[in-house]
Amino acid sequence: MLKCSYKGLVVALVFLSWSPVQASADKSAEREKIDFRGGSSLIFSLPLKGREAKTFGPGWKRAVLEEASGRETPLFPMESFASMGGVIFARDYSPRVSPSGRYAVLDVLRAGVVDPGPLGTAEDSSRQYCPVLDTASGCVVSMQTGELCGGNWSEKADEWIVTGYEYDATKAMTQHEFSGANELWNQFQKSVKLNGSVSIRQHLVDSAGLINIMKCEPPNTSNRASYSSIARQLIREGDRNDAAYIEKELGFKNYER
Repeated sequence: MLKCSYKGLVVALVFLSWSPVQASADKSAEREKIDFRGGSSLIFSLPLKGREAKTFGPGWKRAVLEEASGRETPLFPMESFASMGGVIFARDYSPRVSPSGRYAVLDVLRAGVVDPGPLGTAEDSSRQYCPVLDTASGCVVSMQTGELCGGNWSEKADEWIVTGYEYDATKAMTQHEFSGANELWNQFQKSVKLNGSVSIRQHLVDSAGLINIMKCEPPNTSNRASYSSIARQLIREGDRNDAAYIEKELGFKNYER
């Protein structure tokens, strides 16, 4: 029987000398800040230490986009690193930033453990992804893999170039690919009908997390009902923190329990 458990999501931010960012590289620092042209910043903190660092290499447990307004948006908070796995942001690299400064491409290794592996013991397994961050809003607009991750930005425009790629690489990278609130809630309801007891959490994680959904699609008159339904479902599942986040964004004091 094959059991898989994610041990980490290693995010390597690959340096390009022409990228419109400023970053410091202090290996002894407890915090690192990368400033983007538009006034926002990416801040890394909580470095791996001891056994964690020995197992996964140098990295950070937390990354937050600080918007120009000062508001902070954590990246992948629903997959925060813990002893059994989660998100690790690799150190000593910078993002691949588009010429306008709007997008930053992050190189991601989704590393896990296959137990038992082919030799009968637990073995590491990983796959590369390249999520695209909107540096102004904090929205992760896409999370591609494979040959798309081998591209780079054009020197003069926000065009993603992949040598030999026969499709529209820019569209694949910059077009929003995750479910919005209405679609996600409909998908959840269908899953409940088909499978019975289903948690909404995985639906949220599949769209890079609740905060990401709300950063990419802020509440409006057409999606408020779905956000309210998602919040009530989170409360039923015991996740009051994420429900409270929705409540705050919607401007409600309390949801009907």
